[in-house]
Amino acid sequence: MAALEALFGVCAEKLAALFQDEVAMILGVKEELGKLQRRMDRIDCALKDAGWRRTDKDAAATTNCWLSELQSILHEASDVFDDCRSEGGKLLDNELPFASSGLSILRRIRFISNFTSVLVRHKLANRIRALNNRIDEVGKDGSILNLEPVKPEGRAAPDTSSTHETCEIMEADVVGREIEDATDELVEMIVTNDRRNFHVTAVTGMGGIGKTTLGQKVYNNPRIGDHFQVKIWICVTQKYSDVRLLQEITRKAGGSHGSAERVSELLPILSQTLGGRSIFLVLDDVWRSNVWTDLLRNPLQNGAASGCVLVTTRDQNVAMRMGAKHIHQVEKMSVDSGWELLCKKTYLEEGEDAQSLRSVGVQIVNKCGGLPLAIKVIAGVLTTKEKSRKEWEKVLRSNAWSMSELPEEFRGALYLSYDDLSPHLKQCFLSFCLYPEDYELDRWELRRMWVAEGFVNQEEGSIMEELAEQYFS
Repeated sequence: MAALEALFGVCAEKLAALFQDEVAMILGVKEELGKLQRRMDRIDCALKDAGWRRTDKDAAATTNCWLSELQSILHEASDVFDDCRSEGGKLLDNELPFASSGLSILRRIRFISNFTSVLVRHKLANRIRALNNRIDEVGKDGSILNLEPVKPEGRAAPDTSSTHETCEIMEADVVGREIEDATDELVEMIVTNDRRNFHVTAVTGMGGIGKTTLGQKVYNNPRIGDHFQVKIWICVTQKYSDVRLLQEITRKAGGSHGSAERVSELLPILSQTLGGRSIFLVLDDVWRSNVWTDLLRNPLQNGAASGCVLVTTRDQNVAMRMGAKHIHQVEKMSVDSGWELLCKKTYLEEGEDAQSLRSVGVQIVNKCGGLPLAIKVIAGVLTTKEKSRKEWEKVLRSNAWSMSELPEEFRGALYLSYDDLSPHLKQCFLSFCLYPEDYELDRWELRRMWVAEGFVNQEEGSIMEELAEQYFS
């Protein structure tokens, strides 16, 4: 599914560039390309809904057939766009100037050239028209499957809100000096801030690194409770409803939204509920900045005397767009802390068992890359095994490290991180599948391949290879 979305993104970019190019005009296919562009916009919305439908086992089979047909169309579309650019470029290059000498020969050449160009134009126009017809059929199939249009930057309807939510209750097995130091630093900064101002603080880092856990530690710190009159924890997630979000904050602030079901009704209710009190609000798992800038900022600033919003997000740009005054980047867990967490999650007490398993256990921790979520998931696997070196080494060497073999909750965390990439970065990421495991890659060769395959978005005044280099960071 992710590869299909990446392919769709590449095709959309090719089509947009071709539509604006002189090539489309000289080929006489601009009208057909315009129709194709409008159809692809509608398919894009249905494609996003199809991604969520695939998580429903009952709808997965029929949805996969629809996606397979769409993939075939996109491959054909990519070829057509490339041919349009190639043939159109030839026609532009073959424009012959009139000259006083040899006029009859030039006229013959021009006649042959014009005849050839008509055939080329006719053939390309027919291919584009065929694409439009195929997309119409796919669109009808999408309607049969009840695929709903999903706005790229919009907010989801109330009945599609995420079922996986976090809460303010801390986990029992929080380990490591790093998280304690980070908690103390953030709490000190929050409580010593000018209380007359409403400020935003952010916690950022990759999925599974412990942002939510750090947020919970800060939220439950006694100094926060003493400093603020109202404390509220909200899990936002990718798919959220404006109405439900406002209703939940109002309830947790001690108010009642009554029968209000509209944003315009709920905003003043929330402001009145806060009643000039100081508030500490945690917005966990934020994917878009507009949940704050367009929805919550005005009612909170108008209703509260002062306050702090603590945001957790994977994307530092989201935090910056929300106006965060301080951004704390969560670092990966140290080996010692990772081993401590693994021991707690596998119920391994200090003693002979822990000592005999430490070396292989540390290898497992290293393979988890310092991610607490990965360690917890692998610990779940280990708890079903005998606490012996032989069994733990089997886990270390097994295929359980591939995404398809991991438990569902970890696959979800990996997929969301990947799904958040832009289409061209997805294509770059998928290119690593071409190489065998542990193969040493040359960055320069990768950059050249990405450029050659069209995975790098061209920017005016920039060298393509330099742009490709930025994709590594």
